[in-house]
Amino acid sequence: MALTISQIKTVQDLLSKTYGKKYVEYDNKKIITVFVDNADRTFRKNELQKIQKMFSKSPFFAKYTIPTSGGKTGAVKMAPIEIQVKASLEAKPISTGRAKFKPSDINPSIVNVWLSPEEIVKNVELYIKKLDLQSSVELKIINLLKLTVKDTNNSIPFDVEKDLVPAEFFEILTSVKLSVLLRANDIKIRKILGIPKRMDLSKSKIKIYIPQQANFPLIDYYISVTASEKKEEDASLKISVKSKVKSPKANTVKFKDIFEKEQSVEDWYKSLNYQLQKEQKGPKIVADSAIKVYKNFQGKSLSGIPIFSVLNLLKEDKKNIENLIKNKFQIDVDLLKRALEQVSKKIKTVSTSTDLSEVIDDKNDLSQIIITLNNVISKTGGKKVDSSVYNLAYLCERILVTSSKQNSETKYNYYQMFFDEVLTKKRIAYAVSSVSGKNLNYNFYSLVNFSQEYASWLELRSKNSPNSPNDVIGIDV
Repeated sequence: MALTISQIKTVQDLLSKTYGKKYVEYDNKKIITVFVDNADRTFRKNELQKIQKMFSKSPFFAKYTIPTSGGKTGAVKMAPIEIQVKASLEAKPISTGRAKFKPSDINPSIVNVWLSPEEIVKNVELYIKKLDLQSSVELKIINLLKLTVKDTNNSIPFDVEKDLVPAEFFEILTSVKLSVLLRANDIKIRKILGIPKRMDLSKSKIKIYIPQQANFPLIDYYISVTASEKKEEDASLKISVKSKVKSPKANTVKFKDIFEKEQSVEDWYKSLNYQLQKEQKGPKIVADSAIKVYKNFQGKSLSGIPIFSVLNLLKEDKKNIENLIKNKFQIDVDLLKRALEQVSKKIKTVSTSTDLSEVIDDKNDLSQIIITLNNVISKTGGKKVDSSVYNLAYLCERILVTSSKQNSETKYNYYQMFFDEVLTKKRIAYAVSSVSGKNLNYNFYSLVNFSQEYASWLELRSKNSPNSPNDVIGIDV
């Protein structure tokens, strides 16, 4: 007897609760797919047997059997549906949490060694074939590699489900595509990357070097364009990768990766003309605050940077930030300043979970700041917030992010800082992958075309949410 629509939904809901909603898919062919971060066939068979036990009783009477679709691990069947367990290319919370398609995962290795684009494609293809993925997924991923290395087109067909390809995989793809374009003496790429006119890249031995260290500051890989067999990172093109395939938002650039020390912030600011100094006063204060926290309060950057940044803005750029806090957030500025001053004095001894009652002495101030947190944060968070140091910091992040919007009263634009210190001084270029329709697009930017083709206004972005600390605020590039 076939399951009803309501019973099928019950199956979906229980699987989503067990494995996570984003890892369970139901298509119009009556197939429910559970994605796991383990390519081992035995592991997936065991998961199917667990699922069969979940639905063994009435009204489901699930059976574990070989599927008609020809899967390698079998399927759990409950007419009219069947459940399959497939290997994903992403890290899943039910596993070890380690992604299977970072460059460092590839074997034969593609990290810490200079390789041609063809050698990288070959090694990745060999690795994919060892993964025991579903055959259709395997073919799609290999096809991405082959289309990328095939020619100088900046756009290729993309028919892969976005969740199957982790962001790290685009480090590999963009390195291959950029190398192919360079070797073909692509006019636009030569201009973007500042290749001298007299240099014929078709005669160069173009090689790619991907560092094994995943959190290498700013740089994801190097490309050497010299004719020599001996390759050096310092003499190579430095590339940072931003994948906007799954989301238009990519990783943020942290202030510690832009400036080495406090004096570096001051030197940058002093290099600006008078008009630019007026415009960049807010970003300078925030960057300076961040670097001081990184230096003086190790381990406190997630909360410390927004707290000290807003406090210092209230001291040094009071008129601008005060108007935004009052008009946009309807917050008592003096109350907020008193709270931030008290927390900042005890920042070494507090944690993100420390309750504000342990920090703020005045009971009236304490009750008012808690009301403020709930009034402001709950509007977007949709839930009651803890009276923690973290949520006060999160409120400050909201202020900082808003202050960097192009339509804000403060208009704190971080582009100048990024242009001067990252694009110009560090000579880093950006490889950005994105999807439009059914095409995967490869675009490359440097100080030559960044503002014209990519962005001339850079905001701050936080990945945090109420009650849930995640990452340190940075520039949204």
